[in-house]
Amino acid sequence: MIDVDYSSSIEWPSPIEEEDENIDSRIALTSFAIFGGFCCAPFFYKKRIIQIGGIEQPVADSIHLEPVEQVPLLPAAPGDEAKIAQIITIMGTNPSLPSIFPPSLGLSYFASYLTQLGNEIDPIHPFQFLGAIFGNPELKRHMRGIMDDFIKRRGFLGGVERGMTRDYQQLAQYLDSFAHRVGTTAAALRPYIEAKDWTGITEHLIGVRSLTVQQSYLPPAHAAVLDLLYLNRIRA
Repeated sequence: MIDVDYSSSIEWPSPIEEEDENIDSRIALTSFAIFGGFCCAPFFYKKRIIQIGGIEQPVADSIHLEPVEQVPLLPAAPGDEAKIAQIITIMGTNPSLPSIFPPSLGLSYFASYLTQLGNEIDPIHPFQFLGAIFGNPELKRHMRGIMDDFIKRRGFLGGVERGMTRDYQQLAQYLDSFAHRVGTTAAALRPYIEAKDWTGITEHLIGVRSLTVQQSYLPPAHAAVLDLLYLNRIRA
């Protein structure tokens, strides 16, 4: 569900003696690479072709969610939620690039592990993915830092876009259930989903304060069924 593409991070030169002019050249090239990546990446991110299952598919500018009968959406399996927690925690507690102060190898150090976790949770529904994050106060706290970091934001939103595009026909039926879990309303989420504004919906979820079941858009009877299914799943 998360696109992790840190393999292209800058390869820092090994600590060997070099002439001053070679060091200056490396610094110039490094600065150019960072600047070029920040300037060019938005154009690649906004292209309207997305790969799903290795097949390129066009992405429509918007969709319309038809009114459908609502179905309870169970949380992801505990193992999958644990993997999501690892991804968000690693992304939220490590800088994108290597740094000296504070000392850190950056996310490139975790690239292969994050890619593995991302591939393992990729099949789950995007509402289960977002629900595991924004239904967990500890993980939700990391999201502000992730969205404020250009590289992390690009990876996170790229994964969300792929999942939403793949499962867009199953979004409407789970909308009430998802809104209930993350403490908002279906009416508040619908415009973001129809506009395919994944940045907007993420920012909305970051800013949501917890709602009670009575304040939620989810009907009480529907909420009771969802809670019963969730409890039975835990006991099983």
